[in-house]
Amino acid sequence: RWYPDSMSRRSFEDPEREAARLAALEFLRQYGDPVLRTPADRVEVFDEALVAEAHEMVRLMADGRGVGLAAPQLGRLRRLIVVQPYEEEPAHALVNPEIIARGDEEEIATEGCLSIGEVNVDVPRAVQIRIKAQDLNGTEFEADLEGFAARVVQHEIDHLDGVLILDRARPEDRRAALAETASVFGETVTFGRILAGTTDPADRLALLAENLDGQIATVFRQVAMNRFEDAVHTHHREHGELAIEEFGDHWYATQTAMLGPAVEVTEGYRTWWSYIPHFIHTPGYVYAYAYGQLLALSVYRRYQERGEAFVPAYLDLLARGGSMAPEDLGRLVDCDLADPAFWDGGLRIIGETLDLAEQAAREAQRL
Repeated sequence: RWYPDSMSRRSFEDPEREAARLAALEFLRQYGDPVLRTPADRVEVFDEALVAEAHEMVRLMADGRGVGLAAPQLGRLRRLIVVQPYEEEPAHALVNPEIIARGDEEEIATEGCLSIGEVNVDVPRAVQIRIKAQDLNGTEFEADLEGFAARVVQHEIDHLDGVLILDRARPEDRRAALAETASVFGETVTFGRILAGTTDPADRLALLAENLDGQIATVFRQVAMNRFEDAVHTHHREHGELAIEEFGDHWYATQTAMLGPAVEVTEGYRTWWSYIPHFIHTPGYVYAYAYGQLLALSVYRRYQERGEAFVPAYLDLLARGGSMAPEDLGRLVDCDLADPAFWDGGLRIIGETLDLAEQAAREAQRL
């Protein structure tokens, strides 16, 4: 089983290790950085500096709780990777690695990436590969890899070629994160028109409350569910099978973090995780709901800023469907999906809706 390298060894029980993980990620280039799309150059000089670089990469990989790391993720366009698929085995540095043969069998499994945050996608990889590489002294060698180790090495070699897991994902998986764009955008346009024509404070409050309820369910609740998935699967990887009470503890912690003091959570709610079986059997996709909702709202914010001039580019985006990677689709409408400020546009729309709801409640004498 392939566990996403951005989440596979996360420890919520050890605050020091979690702090070290977050500190390590600060050194890594993140999705949207052009260096991650640039092919790396061959290493020609084998010296102490190369050895020191490999040791630094191993440290960051370990602190980041990853299973592999490529030099471009540190902004260094050199064909150098380090891998440690199994914690009980030592890390290995591979210089100028290349795949010289692949077996016929492929396997699809979920992957993540230390440079792409919490995103996980299903990626097909060859089960068996033969590689040619050099060690840190420059000595050439060949090796046969299979299973998890083969997947890790293929993932890291992709980084050397400017390829990310999103490029390997099936079109239907790309569409999962974009499928709601048209409907949410259209609903937001329609909602704005209806609200503009509604003057009675009580009617406006009803409309705004219904809209906010949907935003909470689609964005904030899905994020809380994603945190639950991450917590229980990390717990299982690090400590083994969970007791029913431990499932309940993770559910309670992640859901109360979202609800805050506004909702009293009863003891019986600790078992409510059990009504959603895909948490256990098909984890990792609830993030797409929040991603898709905020993407559509943030694109709508750009429409608000630019007006009718934005429409042709938006229609072009819809026409492309899942034929392009999400960041490339974003560029069609001049949206940088790697820029946090872009996503803030969608969150501001939710915040403004809340402000309008509070204003309507006061006017309707409900506050």
